[in-house]
Amino acid sequence: MPLSSILYPSYSIDSNNWVKLVELPSLYSCDEALLLCQISEDEWSAWIPDHGEAVLNSKQFCY
Repeated sequence: MPLSSILYPSYSIDSNNWVKLVELPSLYSCDEALLLCQISEDEWSAWIPDHGEAVLNSKQFCY
């Protein structure tokens, strides 16, 4: 196994998974989002409880 794989493991992001938001879209929204579908290489359509649907950049959440 290459050393880079150990130090920087790659994660597969799939739709229908919950992710943790880095920054909340509003004071009242949940801190997690459900990924609905991938829009582009770095953007996802997501549903955020107590907020609604949003487009998230992959830098806006962690998994």
